[in-house]
Amino acid sequence: MDYLALGIANLINMFDPAAIILGGSLIEAFHPIAIEQVRSSVQERVLPYHKERSAIIIPSKLKGRVKLVGAGTLIFSEF
Repeated sequence: MDYLALGIANLINMFDPAAIILGGSLIEAFHPIAIEQVRSSVQERVLPYHKERSAIIIPSKLKGRVKLVGAGTLIFSEF
């Protein structure tokens, strides 16, 4: 989870997003524990400016449907 948190902290430092949405089988399997670990590790790694107004990190609500939604979006964006 440390590498994931490091990547998210880098994204927050570069792009300043309002939210980070995590999904996938690893997050679903360890949802409450994994999200809290990532949140605390990200808070340690972001720049001071972003600690005050940090992006929220939440689990995806799509769960297993994320692949179907992504495929459908790709199809409709191409035609």
